[in-house]
Amino acid sequence: MKKFVFSLLFGVVVVLGIYGLKVLADGGEFTFPIMSKYRIERIKVRRKMRGKRERFLKSVEAFKDMLFEQREDKNLWVDGKRAQPGEFFVQKLRLSSGDMAEFFTDIHSDWRAVKDWRIYAQEAGSLSKEGKLRSKNDFYLYMGDLVDRGSTGFLLIKFLIQLYQKNPDQTIWLKGNHSRKAIFKNYGFEQELKQKYGFNSEEREEIYELFDYLPSACFIIWKNSDGKKRGIICTHGGFPSFENYSPKKLIDSKTATYERLEYKACPLGGGIREFAWGDIHSSSHQQTSYNRRRRALTRGRKDTEQYLKKLSKQTGVEFVGIIRGHQHSGELAKKMAEGNGLAFLWEKGRWKGKFFFRTLQSLSPFVLTIAPFNYSLLKKRGILSDQAPLCKLVIEPEYDDCGLELDKQEKR
Repeated sequence: MKKFVFSLLFGVVVVLGIYGLKVLADGGEFTFPIMSKYRIERIKVRRKMRGKRERFLKSVEAFKDMLFEQREDKNLWVDGKRAQPGEFFVQKLRLSSGDMAEFFTDIHSDWRAVKDWRIYAQEAGSLSKEGKLRSKNDFYLYMGDLVDRGSTGFLLIKFLIQLYQKNPDQTIWLKGNHSRKAIFKNYGFEQELKQKYGFNSEEREEIYELFDYLPSACFIIWKNSDGKKRGIICTHGGFPSFENYSPKKLIDSKTATYERLEYKACPLGGGIREFAWGDIHSSSHQQTSYNRRRRALTRGRKDTEQYLKKLSKQTGVEFVGIIRGHQHSGELAKKMAEGNGLAFLWEKGRWKGKFFFRTLQSLSPFVLTIAPFNYSLLKKRGILSDQAPLCKLVIEPEYDDCGLELDKQEKR
Protein backbone atom coordinates (compact mmCIF):
# COMPACT_ATOMS: atom_id res chain seq x y z
CA MET A 1 0.00 0.00 0.00
CA LYS A 2 2.82 2.38 0.89
CA LYS A 3 4.58 1.60 -2.37
CA PHE A 4 1.38 2.37 -4.30
CA VAL A 5 0.87 5.76 -2.58
CA PHE A 6 4.53 6.68 -3.07
CA SER A 7 4.40 5.72 -6.75
CA LEU A 8 1.20 7.75 -7.22
CA LEU A 9 2.68 10.86 -5.59
CA PHE A 10 5.90 10.44 -7.57
CA GLY A 11 3.90 10.21 -10.80
CA VAL A 12 1.91 13.37 -9.97
CA VAL A 13 5.12 15.31 -9.20
CA VAL A 14 6.72 14.14 -12.47
CA VAL A 15 3.64 15.13 -14.53
CA LEU A 16 3.41 18.57 -12.89
CA GLY A 17 7.15 19.08 -13.31
CA ILE A 18 6.98 18.28 -17.03
CA TYR A 19 3.95 20.57 -17.42
CA GLY A 20 5.70 23.40 -15.57
CA LEU A 21 8.87 23.07 -17.67
CA LYS A 22 6.78 23.13 -20.84
CA VAL A 23 4.90 26.28 -19.77
CA LEU A 24 8.11 28.06 -18.76
CA ALA A 25 9.76 27.04 -22.01
CA ASP A 26 6.86 28.63 -23.88
CA GLY A 27 7.33 31.86 -21.89
CA GLY A 28 4.04 31.54 -20.03
CA GLU A 29 3.13 31.49 -16.33
CA PHE A 30 2.72 28.29 -14.32
CA THR A 31 -0.83 27.44 -13.27
CA PHE A 32 -2.42 24.18 -12.27
CA PRO A 33 -4.42 22.51 -15.08
CA ILE A 34 -7.42 22.11 -12.77
CA MET A 35 -7.67 25.91 -12.21
CA SER A 36 -10.58 27.68 -13.85
CA LYS A 37 -9.97 30.35 -16.45
CA TYR A 38 -11.51 32.91 -14.08
CA ARG A 39 -9.02 31.98 -11.35
CA ILE A 40 -6.10 32.19 -13.78
CA GLU A 41 -7.19 35.66 -14.92
CA ARG A 42 -7.45 36.84 -11.31
CA ILE A 43 -3.91 35.66 -10.63
CA LYS A 44 -2.65 37.56 -13.69
CA VAL A 45 -4.53 40.72 -12.63
CA ARG A 46 -3.09 40.50 -9.10
CA ARG A 47 0.45 40.14 -10.42
CA LYS A 48 -0.05 43.06 -12.76
CA MET A 49 -1.54 45.15 -9.93
CA ARG A 50 1.38 44.25 -7.67
CA GLY A 51 3.74 45.73 -10.24
CA LYS A 52 1.60 48.90 -10.42
CA ARG A 53 1.63 49.24 -6.64
CA GLU A 54 5.40 48.85 -6.43
CA ARG A 55 6.02 51.43 -9.18
CA PHE A 56 3.53 53.86 -7.62
CA LEU A 57 5.09 53.57 -4.16
CA LYS A 58 8.53 54.22 -5.65
CA SER A 59 7.21 57.33 -7.41
CA VAL A 60 5.57 58.53 -4.15
CA GLU A 61 8.86 58.10 -2.24
CA ALA A 62 10.79 59.86 -5.02
CA PHE A 63 8.22 62.69 -4.96
CA LYS A 64 8.51 63.14 -1.19
CA ASP A 65 12.31 63.12 -1.42
CA MET A 66 12.13 65.69 -4.20
CA LEU A 67 9.86 67.98 -2.18
CA PHE A 68 12.12 67.74 0.86
CA GLU A 69 15.31 68.33 -1.15
CA GLN A 70 13.70 71.20 -3.04
CA ARG A 71 12.97 72.98 0.26
CA GLU A 72 16.12 71.92 2.10
CA ASP A 73 17.98 75.19 1.55
CA LYS A 74 17.76 77.27 4.74
CA ASN A 75 17.66 80.46 2.70
CA LEU A 76 14.26 79.42 1.36
CA TRP A 77 12.76 79.52 4.87
CA VAL A 78 12.03 82.38 7.22
CA ASP A 79 14.56 82.17 10.10
CA GLY A 80 15.92 78.99 8.51
CA LYS A 81 13.28 76.80 10.20
CA ARG A 82 12.16 74.08 7.82
CA ALA A 83 8.87 72.24 8.26
CA GLN A 84 9.12 68.50 8.85
CA PRO A 85 6.49 66.02 7.58
CA GLY A 86 3.29 66.53 9.56
CA GLU A 87 3.97 70.20 10.31
CA PHE A 88 2.25 73.14 8.67
CA PHE A 89 3.85 75.71 6.38
CA VAL A 90 2.89 78.31 3.77
CA GLN A 91 4.43 79.33 0.45
CA LYS A 92 5.07 82.57 -1.44
CA LEU A 93 4.88 82.92 -5.23
CA ARG A 94 6.22 85.98 -7.05
CA LEU A 95 4.74 86.73 -10.47
CA SER A 96 5.89 89.24 -13.07
CA SER A 97 4.51 90.81 -16.23
CA GLY A 98 3.21 88.24 -18.69
CA ASP A 99 2.81 85.45 -16.09
CA MET A 100 -0.35 83.38 -15.82
CA ALA A 101 -1.54 81.32 -12.84
CA GLU A 102 -4.28 78.75 -13.39
CA PHE A 103 -6.35 77.42 -10.48
CA PHE A 104 -7.94 74.01 -9.87
CA THR A 105 -9.80 73.09 -6.71
CA ASP A 106 -11.80 70.18 -5.29
CA ILE A 107 -10.95 67.72 -8.06
CA HIS A 108 -12.06 64.88 -5.76
CA SER A 109 -10.60 61.94 -7.69
CA ASP A 110 -12.13 62.95 -11.03
CA TRP A 111 -9.41 61.63 -13.34
CA ARG A 112 -11.67 62.12 -16.36
CA ALA A 113 -11.83 65.90 -15.86
CA VAL A 114 -8.04 66.14 -15.43
CA LYS A 115 -7.48 63.86 -18.43
CA ASP A 116 -9.71 66.14 -20.53
CA TRP A 117 -7.74 69.15 -19.25
CA ARG A 118 -4.47 67.47 -20.30
CA ILE A 119 -5.80 66.99 -23.84
CA TYR A 120 -7.14 70.57 -23.81
CA ALA A 121 -3.76 71.96 -22.69
CA GLN A 122 -1.86 69.88 -25.26
CA GLU A 123 -4.13 71.06 -28.07
CA ALA A 124 -3.71 74.67 -26.89
CA GLY A 125 0.07 74.21 -27.02
CA SER A 126 0.73 74.97 -23.35
CA LEU A 127 1.60 71.40 -22.33
CA SER A 128 3.79 68.90 -24.19
CA LYS A 129 2.88 65.22 -24.53
CA GLU A 130 5.66 64.43 -22.04
CA GLY A 131 3.96 66.69 -19.44
CA LYS A 132 6.40 69.61 -19.68
CA LEU A 133 5.02 73.17 -19.62
CA ARG A 134 6.11 74.96 -22.78
CA SER A 135 6.16 78.45 -21.23
CA LYS A 136 8.11 79.53 -18.14
CA ASN A 137 5.36 82.08 -17.50
CA ASP A 138 2.68 79.48 -16.72
CA PHE A 139 1.93 78.32 -13.17
CA TYR A 140 -0.59 75.74 -11.97
CA LEU A 141 -2.08 75.75 -8.47
CA TYR A 142 -4.06 72.77 -7.17
CA MET A 143 -5.91 74.15 -4.16
CA GLY A 144 -6.70 71.08 -2.10
CA ASP A 145 -9.12 68.15 -2.01
CA LEU A 146 -7.46 66.15 -4.76
CA VAL A 147 -8.94 62.80 -3.65
CA ASP A 148 -12.04 61.25 -1.99
CA ARG A 149 -15.64 61.16 -3.29
CA GLY A 150 -14.48 59.17 -6.33
CA SER A 151 -12.71 56.01 -7.46
CA THR A 152 -9.82 57.31 -9.60
CA GLY A 153 -7.68 59.14 -7.04
CA PHE A 154 -4.81 56.73 -7.70
CA LEU A 155 -4.60 57.75 -11.39
CA LEU A 156 -4.96 61.43 -10.50
CA ILE A 157 -2.13 61.40 -7.93
CA LYS A 158 0.06 59.43 -10.34
CA PHE A 159 -0.41 62.06 -13.09
CA LEU A 160 0.07 65.05 -10.79
CA ILE A 161 3.29 63.58 -9.39
CA GLN A 162 4.63 63.28 -12.93
CA LEU A 163 3.49 66.84 -13.72
CA TYR A 164 5.21 68.19 -10.60
CA GLN A 165 8.43 66.28 -11.20
CA LYS A 166 8.74 67.78 -14.67
CA ASN A 167 7.67 71.30 -13.59
CA PRO A 168 8.74 71.66 -9.92
CA ASP A 169 8.99 75.46 -9.99
CA GLN A 170 5.69 75.99 -11.80
CA THR A 171 3.36 73.58 -9.97
CA ILE A 172 1.94 74.08 -6.46
CA TRP A 173 -0.22 71.71 -4.43
CA LEU A 174 -2.10 72.98 -1.40
CA LYS A 175 -3.60 71.07 1.49
CA GLY A 176 -7.36 70.84 1.70
CA ASN A 177 -9.57 69.45 4.44
CA HIS A 178 -9.40 66.09 2.58
CA SER A 179 -5.73 65.59 3.44
CA ARG A 180 -5.91 63.38 6.53
CA LYS A 181 -6.23 59.66 7.22
CA ALA A 182 -9.46 60.08 9.20
CA ILE A 183 -11.10 61.83 6.23
CA PHE A 184 -9.75 59.32 3.68
CA LYS A 185 -11.30 56.52 5.72
CA ASN A 186 -14.80 58.00 5.56
CA TYR A 187 -14.89 59.49 2.05
CA GLY A 188 -13.53 56.77 -0.21
CA PHE A 189 -9.79 57.19 -0.84
CA GLU A 190 -8.80 54.49 1.67
CA GLN A 191 -11.35 52.05 0.23
CA GLU A 192 -10.07 52.75 -3.28
CA LEU A 193 -6.45 52.03 -2.33
CA LYS A 194 -7.37 48.97 -0.28
CA GLN A 195 -10.04 47.25 -2.38
CA LYS A 196 -9.27 48.34 -5.92
CA TYR A 197 -5.46 48.27 -5.81
CA GLY A 198 -4.70 46.06 -2.81
CA PHE A 199 -2.44 48.43 -0.84
CA ASN A 200 -1.85 47.19 2.70
CA SER A 201 -1.98 49.45 5.78
CA GLU A 202 1.76 50.27 5.75
CA GLU A 203 1.70 51.16 2.04
CA ARG A 204 -1.38 53.35 2.55
CA GLU A 205 0.39 55.21 5.36
CA GLU A 206 3.26 55.99 2.97
CA ILE A 207 0.79 57.45 0.47
CA TYR A 208 -1.04 59.48 3.13
CA GLU A 209 2.28 60.95 4.27
CA LEU A 210 2.58 62.61 0.86
CA PHE A 211 -0.07 65.15 1.90
CA ASP A 212 2.02 66.14 4.94
CA TYR A 213 4.60 67.68 2.59
CA LEU A 214 2.12 70.18 1.08
CA PRO A 215 1.74 73.88 2.00
CA SER A 216 -1.49 75.14 3.59
CA ALA A 217 -1.70 78.39 1.60
CA CYS A 218 0.08 80.42 -1.07
CA PHE A 219 0.58 84.20 -1.06
CA ILE A 220 0.82 85.42 -4.67
CA ILE A 221 2.61 88.76 -5.15
CA TRP A 222 3.34 90.85 -8.23
CA LYS A 223 4.52 94.37 -8.98
CA ASN A 224 2.76 96.89 -11.22
CA SER A 225 4.62 99.06 -13.69
CA ASP A 226 4.30 101.99 -11.25
CA GLY A 227 6.26 99.95 -8.66
CA LYS A 228 3.33 99.21 -6.34
CA LYS A 229 3.08 95.66 -5.01
CA ARG A 230 -0.21 93.81 -5.00
CA GLY A 231 -1.15 90.37 -3.78
CA ILE A 232 -3.76 87.63 -3.52
CA ILE A 233 -4.21 84.92 -0.91
CA CYS A 234 -4.69 81.49 -2.43
CA THR A 235 -6.17 78.99 0.02
CA HIS A 236 -8.56 76.06 0.13
CA GLY A 237 -10.82 77.35 2.88
CA GLY A 238 -10.40 80.49 4.98
CA PHE A 239 -7.68 82.34 6.88
CA PRO A 240 -6.44 82.37 10.51
CA SER A 241 -6.58 85.26 12.95
CA PHE A 242 -3.56 87.59 13.16
CA GLU A 243 -2.74 86.53 16.72
CA ASN A 244 -2.22 82.97 15.44
CA TYR A 245 -0.31 83.76 12.23
CA SER A 246 0.86 86.77 10.25
CA PRO A 247 2.79 86.33 6.96
CA LYS A 248 4.71 89.60 7.41
CA LYS A 249 8.13 87.92 7.81
CA LEU A 250 7.58 85.74 4.76
CA ILE A 251 6.41 88.60 2.54
CA ASP A 252 9.12 91.00 3.74
CA SER A 253 11.90 88.47 3.10
CA LYS A 254 13.76 88.86 -0.20
CA THR A 255 15.03 85.25 -0.20
CA ALA A 256 12.49 83.13 1.70
CA THR A 257 9.81 81.23 -0.19
CA TYR A 258 8.40 79.16 2.69
CA GLU A 259 7.55 79.67 6.35
CA ARG A 260 7.01 77.02 8.98
CA LEU A 261 3.89 77.48 11.15
CA GLU A 262 3.49 76.62 14.81
CA TYR A 263 0.29 74.74 15.51
CA LYS A 264 -1.87 76.10 18.32
CA ALA A 265 -5.04 74.50 19.58
CA CYS A 266 -7.91 76.97 19.06
CA PRO A 267 -11.17 75.47 20.41
CA LEU A 268 -13.19 78.44 19.14
CA GLY A 269 -11.53 78.69 15.74
CA GLY A 270 -9.08 81.14 14.24
CA GLY A 271 -6.07 78.78 14.14
CA ILE A 272 -4.00 77.71 11.15
CA ARG A 273 -6.42 74.88 10.38
CA GLU A 274 -8.69 77.66 9.06
CA PHE A 275 -6.65 77.50 5.83
CA ALA A 276 -8.23 74.09 5.10
CA TRP A 277 -11.51 74.14 7.06
CA GLY A 278 -12.62 77.78 7.24
CA ASP A 279 -15.60 79.21 5.34
CA ILE A 280 -16.68 82.70 4.23
CA HIS A 281 -20.31 83.86 4.27
CA SER A 282 -21.78 84.43 0.81
CA SER A 283 -24.06 87.17 2.14
CA SER A 284 -22.53 90.56 2.94
CA HIS A 285 -24.93 91.03 5.92
CA GLN A 286 -23.90 87.96 7.95
CA GLN A 287 -21.41 88.21 10.79
CA THR A 288 -18.52 85.89 11.60
CA SER A 289 -19.74 82.72 13.32
CA TYR A 290 -18.38 79.40 14.57
CA ASN A 291 -19.12 76.25 12.56
CA ARG A 292 -19.30 73.35 15.03
CA ARG A 293 -19.33 70.69 12.32
CA ARG A 294 -16.07 71.90 10.77
CA ARG A 295 -14.70 73.25 14.08
CA ALA A 296 -13.70 76.42 12.23
CA LEU A 297 -14.95 79.96 11.63
CA THR A 298 -17.25 81.16 8.89
CA ARG A 299 -16.04 84.70 8.25
CA GLY A 300 -18.30 87.64 7.53
CA ARG A 301 -17.65 90.34 4.96
CA LYS A 302 -16.59 92.93 7.54
CA ASP A 303 -14.02 90.60 9.13
CA THR A 304 -12.62 89.55 5.76
CA GLU A 305 -12.18 93.12 4.49
CA GLN A 306 -10.56 94.17 7.77
CA TYR A 307 -8.15 91.23 7.53
CA LEU A 308 -7.09 92.20 3.99
CA LYS A 309 -6.64 95.86 4.98
CA LYS A 310 -4.61 94.97 8.07
CA LEU A 311 -2.47 92.55 6.06
CA SER A 312 -1.83 95.23 3.43
CA LYS A 313 -0.86 97.76 6.10
CA GLN A 314 1.51 95.32 7.85
CA THR A 315 3.32 94.08 4.74
CA GLY A 316 3.24 97.09 2.41
CA VAL A 317 1.63 94.89 -0.26
CA GLU A 318 -1.92 95.73 -1.27
CA PHE A 319 -3.79 92.44 -0.92
CA VAL A 320 -6.79 92.79 -3.19
CA GLY A 321 -8.56 89.52 -2.53
CA ILE A 322 -8.79 85.80 -1.82
CA ILE A 323 -9.13 82.93 -4.30
CA ARG A 324 -10.42 79.71 -2.78
CA GLY A 325 -12.62 76.60 -3.13
CA HIS A 326 -14.22 74.39 -0.46
CA GLN A 327 -17.81 75.74 -0.55
CA HIS A 328 -20.02 74.54 -3.41
CA SER A 329 -23.57 74.19 -2.13
CA GLY A 330 -26.63 76.27 -1.34
CA GLU A 331 -26.51 79.95 -2.25
CA LEU A 332 -22.93 79.69 -3.55
CA ALA A 333 -23.93 76.97 -6.03
CA LYS A 334 -26.51 79.36 -7.50
CA LYS A 335 -23.91 82.11 -7.85
CA MET A 336 -21.52 79.69 -9.52
CA ALA A 337 -24.22 78.65 -11.98
CA GLU A 338 -24.75 82.32 -12.88
CA GLY A 339 -21.00 82.97 -13.10
CA ASN A 340 -20.10 79.93 -15.22
CA GLY A 341 -18.35 78.26 -12.31
CA LEU A 342 -16.94 81.30 -10.49
CA ALA A 343 -18.68 83.09 -7.61
CA PHE A 344 -17.71 86.54 -6.35
CA LEU A 345 -19.22 86.44 -2.88
CA TRP A 346 -20.36 90.05 -2.59
CA GLU A 347 -20.86 91.22 -6.15
CA LYS A 348 -21.98 89.90 -9.50
CA GLY A 349 -19.30 89.40 -12.12
CA ARG A 350 -19.89 90.95 -15.53
CA TRP A 351 -19.48 88.00 -17.86
CA LYS A 352 -19.14 88.51 -21.60
CA GLY A 353 -19.41 85.28 -23.54
CA LYS A 354 -16.59 82.81 -23.02
CA PHE A 355 -14.03 85.14 -21.46
CA PHE A 356 -14.12 87.55 -18.55
CA PHE A 357 -11.40 90.11 -17.97
CA ARG A 358 -11.13 93.32 -16.03
CA THR A 359 -8.58 94.87 -13.73
CA LEU A 360 -8.80 93.95 -10.07
CA GLN A 361 -9.04 97.60 -9.02
CA SER A 362 -12.79 97.46 -9.61
CA LEU A 363 -13.04 94.21 -7.59
CA SER A 364 -10.90 95.12 -4.59
CA PRO A 365 -11.34 93.70 -2.04
CA PHE A 366 -12.91 90.51 -3.36
CA VAL A 367 -13.41 86.87 -2.45
CA LEU A 368 -13.64 84.49 -5.41
CA THR A 369 -14.83 80.93 -4.84
CA ILE A 370 -14.12 78.51 -7.69
CA ALA A 371 -16.41 75.61 -8.55
CA PRO A 372 -15.06 72.06 -8.16
CA PHE A 373 -13.05 70.69 -11.08
CA ASN A 374 -15.22 67.60 -11.01
CA TYR A 375 -17.90 66.73 -13.57
CA SER A 376 -20.17 64.77 -11.23
CA LEU A 377 -20.08 67.41 -8.47
CA LEU A 378 -20.78 70.20 -10.98
CA LYS A 379 -23.82 68.33 -12.25
CA LYS A 380 -24.97 67.35 -8.76
CA ARG A 381 -24.78 70.96 -7.52
CA GLY A 382 -26.52 72.26 -10.65
CA ILE A 383 -23.57 74.50 -11.57
CA LEU A 384 -22.49 73.22 -14.99
CA SER A 385 -23.64 70.07 -16.76
CA ASP A 386 -20.89 69.32 -19.27
CA GLN A 387 -18.10 71.87 -18.63
CA ALA A 388 -15.48 72.55 -15.97
CA PRO A 389 -14.34 76.12 -15.18
CA LEU A 390 -10.75 77.16 -15.84
CA CYS A 391 -9.91 80.28 -13.83
CA LYS A 392 -6.71 82.15 -14.69
CA LEU A 393 -4.95 85.06 -13.03
CA VAL A 394 -3.14 87.02 -15.75
CA ILE A 395 -0.50 89.70 -15.15
CA GLU A 396 -1.36 91.89 -18.12
CA PRO A 397 1.01 94.81 -18.84
CA GLU A 398 -1.48 96.33 -21.29
CA TYR A 399 -3.89 97.01 -18.40
CA ASP A 400 -1.07 98.00 -16.01
CA ASP A 401 -2.53 95.49 -13.60
CA CYS A 402 -3.69 91.90 -13.45
CA GLY A 403 -7.09 90.47 -14.24
CA LEU A 404 -9.15 87.31 -14.13
CA GLU A 405 -9.84 85.28 -17.22
CA LEU A 406 -12.39 82.48 -17.48
CA ASP A 407 -12.32 79.59 -19.91
CA LYS A 408 -14.49 76.49 -19.88
CA GLN A 409 -13.32 72.98 -20.63
CA GLU A 410 -15.90 70.83 -22.40
CA LYS A 411 -16.45 67.21 -21.46
CA ARG A 412 -15.14 64.90 -24.18
